[in-house]
Amino acid sequence: MAQPERHLHPVPDTEAGAAPLVPARQHIHTPAGRSWFAEQGQILGALLRSGVGRHAHLAGEWIADPAVETQARLGAESRRVRLQVRAESRITKARTDAQKADATNALARAQQVGVNELEISVRTAVTRACRALVCASVPVGVTAGPVYLTVTQGEWVTLLAWPGVAGYLLVQEWAAKKNGASAVRATEAPSSRGEVSGRPVAAGVSGSPVPAGVPGEDAPPTREIVGATPVENRILERLTEWDALARKRGLAGVRLGEVTLDESGICVVLDTHNTLTPAALTKKTDTVRAVLGVPTATRIEITHGDIGDQAMVRIRTREKELDTTWRPGCEGIGADSDTGEVVELPKGRKLIAGTSGSGKSVLLRVVMADALCADEPTTVVYIDGKGEESALWDGKARVAVEPEEILQVVRELVAESQERRDAMRAEKAATWAPTKERPRIVVVVDEGAEVIAVDHPDDLPILAGLRSLARTGRSRCIDLVWCTQKPTLGDGIDRQINGVMEIRAVLRTAGDTETRQVLGTRWPNHTWTGTGLCVVKGTGREEDQSPVRVWDLSDDAQVQSLPDRDPWHYRGPGSPAAGESALEVARRLCGAERGVHTAALEAELGTDTLGVHTAMAAFGIYPDKTSFWAEGTKARGYRREALLGDEQ
Repeated sequence: MAQPERHLHPVPDTEAGAAPLVPARQHIHTPAGRSWFAEQGQILGALLRSGVGRHAHLAGEWIADPAVETQARLGAESRRVRLQVRAESRITKARTDAQKADATNALARAQQVGVNELEISVRTAVTRACRALVCASVPVGVTAGPVYLTVTQGEWVTLLAWPGVAGYLLVQEWAAKKNGASAVRATEAPSSRGEVSGRPVAAGVSGSPVPAGVPGEDAPPTREIVGATPVENRILERLTEWDALARKRGLAGVRLGEVTLDESGICVVLDTHNTLTPAALTKKTDTVRAVLGVPTATRIEITHGDIGDQAMVRIRTREKELDTTWRPGCEGIGADSDTGEVVELPKGRKLIAGTSGSGKSVLLRVVMADALCADEPTTVVYIDGKGEESALWDGKARVAVEPEEILQVVRELVAESQERRDAMRAEKAATWAPTKERPRIVVVVDEGAEVIAVDHPDDLPILAGLRSLARTGRSRCIDLVWCTQKPTLGDGIDRQINGVMEIRAVLRTAGDTETRQVLGTRWPNHTWTGTGLCVVKGTGREEDQSPVRVWDLSDDAQVQSLPDRDPWHYRGPGSPAAGESALEVARRLCGAERGVHTAALEAELGTDTLGVHTAMAAFGIYPDKTSFWAEGTKARGYRREALLGDEQ
């Protein structure tokens, strides 16, 4: 009887389909050379396929880059602005009434033209089509080019391009695999109520930010963050590939720091590390948006971090739900979009700027409503260069629309300012104390570019008076509020007026140039896409401030429900009620001469040029630059014929 085979160790049964167990000391005879080459070939093939796939993926991202649509929108807006600027320039240079009328019509048409979505779509489609052609031409050229040159010209050396490109792809993919993607662990910052924007905080997720992985180490497996939106999860997924994506976009060397998810969205710390400064990275906001695949409608802010080389990137995927509807009793101009705290503008000179559609008109309404509802005696003078809003403020403010009306009210304001100066000197007071009879005057100029366009040093010297008010009105409680949608010096704001505007509320701007003109560097307003957001400068709020969400006073009925006020008018010496003495003085000084010089009237009446012009304009008498001194020299003043009128 045969003895059963004995084993030193029990051999377990193998499951069906499983590989049989082999004793440890059994040697498997395998052709080692062929196995090693096959294994290496398999690795190289996988790397090559992965490299081709990675470049194809990057090409697709480049074609579908959200920044393409952003640039198309900016291009359309720039074209519209150029049309307006060209029309305004034509108005200024017009020599005849027909030319001026034609230019005015052109300006009206340009202002009515909005941003055409079809134009933006066409611009975007053309740009993406060009990018697609570029991406398609590269592989076609690499594949077919060497064959064509070899067959037609015998340049067989060009065939070396194939192994060269393959080697390039292999090296690139090998380096990417070796370095690994930077690890990203997003954690939700704790909320005082235990939730973030209405979403529960994920169980087991720490409430403090976790540093990103060290470059060179394998990234942990990515997962969706509980409580994050699909958009946030896509951005977080792309953050795990930051090194590779950033390198392709020209941000090589910018290292990823910690990432947190809080009530305002995703917060990312980037270390520029000798490659860029945080200020330079701010100029590449569109590039960062493209790298992370942030939707165009989502706001991105890049500010300085806690350390010199650090930049803080805030991706506003979430917004506090704030009730921004304006109601009687609302304080300030709006609420901080992060904290919800009310943001107020101090009394004094103010500059309000923002491109078309940014919410500038609504912010201006809030400022005017705040002045009308103030406890301190306050009146509003509204210079409406466009003439669109003036009807809403009739009976609530002194309104001036036509150039002659604007000139008249500016002259009255200058005369009031000088009278307050004299009263302050007599009372030895440094600042004016508003009373019911002589209240604080808030002078609102909207739109500044229109006022600049109609100003003329001889015929309509409007800017001279506004400059005087801007320089001297603060202590005399005459506050100039200059509003413009083109905050460029000389076009939308006068250089002298811009220099004294210490308080600035700036909404979305058309470009980086406009932002620098009114705020300086490092401000992100030109990168915004929303409406009704602004930053405030001159009140202590820093450059990295959260935007202010402006109170919504877009309802015309709410404006009309504001309390009525008696429109302000100048009542001092030289006003229409008491201006007759100025005419008598002018006639007396003229005597038998051919005219009287403005300087002589200034000395006699104790006022300046604008004060003289205001007093004389009440009688329909305006200066003439060809009036004469007694010795016969020409100078600016009033002719004898104009002074005597019907009595001559």
